[in-house]
Amino acid sequence: TVQIVHGFTGSKEDFWDVAGLLGQRGYRVIAHDHRGQCQSGHAHPATYTLAQLARDTLVVADVLDADRPHLLGHSFGGLVAREAVLVDSTRWSSLTMFCSGPAAIGPFAADLTRIIDILSHTTMPAAWDWFLMHADEPVPITADPNPQSVYTRRWLRSDPASVIAQATILLETGDRTEELARSGVRAQVVFGELDDAWPIDEQVAMATTLGVVPTVLPGLGHCANEEDPQAVADALALLWLPRP
Repeated sequence: TVQIVHGFTGSKEDFWDVAGLLGQRGYRVIAHDHRGQCQSGHAHPATYTLAQLARDTLVVADVLDADRPHLLGHSFGGLVAREAVLVDSTRWSSLTMFCSGPAAIGPFAADLTRIIDILSHTTMPAAWDWFLMHADEPVPITADPNPQSVYTRRWLRSDPASVIAQATILLETGDRTEELARSGVRAQVVFGELDDAWPIDEQVAMATTLGVVPTVLPGLGHCANEEDPQAVADALALLWLPRP
């Protein structure tokens, strides 16, 4: 079983194509929307913490009877997945940090701060409309004009308090890579060659601390899973082969 944890403002659908390809290889793939995101219910803002999101990940594994799945966290989801491993390292066969970093995100700190400011004063629909009207400016979200797209629907269904909380986590999370290295869980670091979220050297340093060689996906960026699902599925399947 593979359990996937999605990234900031994302949803389980981000890995739909990758999941299908992994399914053809015999993997059972499970995923969920973070609380307050997309199809998951809104909760009290005080529960939108990294610790609670990690516990949610453990609960999903329990409810779906996933016996020591391979855990993959994309971007923000990498921080959540890492936290879940540190809560209980016995529950997982491996952890893949996919286009994710070791700590607070640097390059997009200004964008995240702007999102927090916007959503602190307006609703999700109003914010989406504002992003659409200012698409020619350097706005922090690329809004989709198609009202039926998954990007539009999941934004409108999400809780602004959840988005604010996730942005805050991305701005404040500390580096727990050394704790992860001591956890005993088999870890991998995978990122697109053109990933522009966390600096590449930070992701390479994370891999070095974990004692692994990072898997670099040629020509792909931060959302490699959507850019080339086949390349991502092929790379992940190789990483999850049993060790000799």
